[in-house]
Amino acid sequence: MLYVAVIVSAISFVWWYNGIQKVGASTASIFINVMPISAAIMGTIFFNEQLKLAHIIGAAFVFGGILFNIYSKQTRFSIQRQ
Repeated sequence: MLYVAVIVSAISFVWWYNGIQKVGASTASIFINVMPISAAIMGTIFFNEQLKLAHIIGAAFVFGGILFNIYSKQTRFSIQRQ
């Protein structure tokens, strides 16, 4: 319990803030939405929980939103440079 509460939590926040410094807050904020997906996958692997259709649909929406955001930024930058 101490390991999860202190070590993993502290290290994950340090890594998260380090990532924010490297890629910027707007890019990092997109990927915070992946956490529930990873929790569902780990629950399936470690706790034998069932992965339901709602999880898959939700994951598709999250990844679709991430791809849309990345694509729209690339398009926006290419239009501004012309």
